[in-house]
Amino acid sequence: MARTRPLAGVLVRSGAVRINRQRALRPSATVRIGDVLTLALPSGVRVLEVAALPRARLGADPASALYRDRQHTPQ
Repeated sequence: MARTRPLAGVLVRSGAVRINRQRALRPSATVRIGDVLTLALPSGVRVLEVAALPRARLGADPASALYRDRQHTPQ
């Protein structure tokens, strides 16, 4: 996703982030467990479900346990 908080803000302000199908209007938008995030990234569209919220800022590896990728379907 975004490597830094400022880059995440750029994504939101450019309209590339949706929360439950609604465009995120500001980087500080509230996200809750169960929300579905749609991210239009240069590498493609990602659809993620929020599984948990951190108590503090985390690195990339621990943060990846906080969401579920909704795009991959079992074959």
